[in-house]
Amino acid sequence: GTEIVIRPIRPEDAELEQTFVERLSDQTRYFRFLGTLKSLTPGMLLRFTQYDYDREVGLAVVTTVDGKEIEIGVARYVTDREGNGCEFAIVIADEWQNHGLGMKLTRRFHGGLTYLASYTWSKSLDTTSANRGTTNDILPQNSRCLKCEYGFSAFDTPQRFVTSVLYELPFGRGKMFAGGANWLVNEVVGGWQVGSIVTWQSGHALNTNAGSDRPGTGGNGEPRLNATGISPNIGNHTSNQWFNPLAFALPDPGTFGNVSRNRLRGPSFINWDFSAFKNFRVTEGRALELRFESFNFANHPNLGDPNLNWGSTNALKPGASFLTINSTANSMRQMQIALKFVF
Repeated sequence: GTEIVIRPIRPEDAELEQTFVERLSDQTRYFRFLGTLKSLTPGMLLRFTQYDYDREVGLAVVTTVDGKEIEIGVARYVTDREGNGCEFAIVIADEWQNHGLGMKLTRRFHGGLTYLASYTWSKSLDTTSANRGTTNDILPQNSRCLKCEYGFSAFDTPQRFVTSVLYELPFGRGKMFAGGANWLVNEVVGGWQVGSIVTWQSGHALNTNAGSDRPGTGGNGEPRLNATGISPNIGNHTSNQWFNPLAFALPDPGTFGNVSRNRLRGPSFINWDFSAFKNFRVTEGRALELRFESFNFANHPNLGDPNLNWGSTNALKPGASFLTINSTANSMRQMQIALKFVF
């Protein structure tokens, strides 16, 4: 598997966007633009990289190859002025079409419900991951045995599920409830929309660390621990002890650890972002938008990765913080309210 990132398109992505379009096959470009265009004009490039994010949004699917970010897919969504419908276009680079195991669904139901769901099941193996954007997993334990480093990538995430839902509440004129409401009641209860983005993913691959130069290589490596033959998994994972400490031991001086690289798995991650908003029409073409947004709406604490550094020169007793977790992978609940005038 390969790590990909889905993020909003930014104005500085003009060159990335142009390269993406030029690398598409003639057939893919025709299906997207309904013409024989080879590259984007300056006007199109401006249009496709600068969004007001009120009625439209552009998302880029990017990955890193040889240390350089490339675009492998793009999605654009534009709602109508009333917010009752949406047009969208999705383009995937030819070499990434039907590639790997992934599922992405986009559908708009009658009744004002729209959802987008994406599930990825992957497995990534390599001998080092630092050249793919991680900040660790740089040096081998034994530079004379690179094949011994073959294991899970530091960024390996076996499963990831993301779903977003947008629902127009059935209140106000023309809706199921209060359909015959007067102007004042309709302005208060009608036209509200709520949305949610829920993310769940399995934990990252983790590497043990002896914490000192046990092999005697002069510090030119990342020495690992020894496995004792006892399972590292415990029935009840807690922040005070995520793995079984009896499963590990410090290697003897002059030897390398026998725990394979990135063999352990950290805590899973789950997050729920919520929003509610309503448009108040002022005049034709002008409106006020009231928006409430909450990130980590459930205020759910996602544990960070456990400390896998032995933290002691005592071969039988690790440091006090070994296998403990003292951080979270996300922030506490954040809420904001905004009022925007659209003209």
